[in-house]
Amino acid sequence: MARKNATGQQQLYEPVQVPLLFYVIVVLAWITKQADLIFVVMAWIFVLSRLVHTYIHTTSNHVPTRFNAFAVGVIVLLLMWIIFAVRILII
Repeated sequence: MARKNATGQQQLYEPVQVPLLFYVIVVLAWITKQADLIFVVMAWIFVLSRLVHTYIHTTSNHVPTRFNAFAVGVIVLLLMWIIFAVRILII
């Protein structure tokens, strides 16, 4: 029974963690004027990957396909953070 509760709690927090990192990087890039066209395109790719992930989750819920959509978003987000860090360190 405790395992089921832990899984339920995990389901509540997981959808918040990755988007929070996205919100932070977007605000930081905007404040530091590092949000160029590449950054904006990557941000939209992240948003679209989240929409696809949500669509798959609420329809077929095919886990391998849903994971692929999630992985695309996480990889794009990681690239956004790396690009931002490199740009900040070069300045």
